[in-house]
Amino acid sequence: MSWRVAESLKKLREQINAAYPNRDRASDGSIGDAAHASRSSDHNPWVKDSRGQGVVTAIDIDADLTNTVKVGVIVDALIASKDPRIKYIIFNRRILASYPVKGVAAWKWRPYSGANAHTQHAHVSVNAAPLHYDNRAEWNIGPLPKVVSELEQLKQDLAEPGLIDVPPTETNASQNPATQEPATGPAAPAPQTVGIAGGSFPAHVPQINTAKTWLASLFGITGIGTVVSVVAGLPLWLQIGLFGLVVLIVVGIIVLFVKYHEQIFAYVTGMNALRATEGVGNPVLSGPPE
Repeated sequence: MSWRVAESLKKLREQINAAYPNRDRASDGSIGDAAHASRSSDHNPWVKDSRGQGVVTAIDIDADLTNTVKVGVIVDALIASKDPRIKYIIFNRRILASYPVKGVAAWKWRPYSGANAHTQHAHVSVNAAPLHYDNRAEWNIGPLPKVVSELEQLKQDLAEPGLIDVPPTETNASQNPATQEPATGPAAPAPQTVGIAGGSFPAHVPQINTAKTWLASLFGITGIGTVVSVVAGLPLWLQIGLFGLVVLIVVGIIVLFVKYHEQIFAYVTGMNALRATEGVGNPVLSGPPE
């Protein structure tokens, strides 16, 4: 029998793979085996699309996203979103449906006593209506770990033997109070948190700072007056051409920023982390630590 996985679940799996590219996939699954075929299960392609093709409306997601992060964070995010595509979720000996079942309210856990306890993976089923099972809208899978993991990796790289010691932060110092020395002298200013949640922070990237300075001088009050007076003296066709060129450049910059804003943000954040580390300075200007 011809079958396929529901498009909404393909989208969910794509998002999870993008957020956790090195996750364990050993317990991933879609279509059921012979044991599943003998009973009512969304792993069976019992739903038929408009072409008569069987549609599997459930997938399993391995429990291990990283060495320390479990699939429970995604399960919690899906439940919090109350996405209308969700039919039910099974994980860690519990089942939760998007509708009331046996006196249990919708979106509330109840014990699950099936043969498979679902401790090695989470099961996600979607509703059998096409507008649900083939809806490829973005899922809410919780906060993405990409920027955080890059910063942590940066700190680990800087702390390798032969380089420099990364000053302890408030978090890691409190985890091992026995290693702290008594304070001598005036109290240090409170550390500033780097990141979106910590508020704004100065960017110390020479390329960006130089561009900002150049643009400020170019578009200053005197600069604008000069540019306007020069452009006003040009032929109309040339003015139109210059205006079109400026619009094209601005649109191009916007498109590039939208496409690569995550990489730009990660780069700026990484440079700030290096700049804030004592003894490193700006690696673009000073080079690697000796």
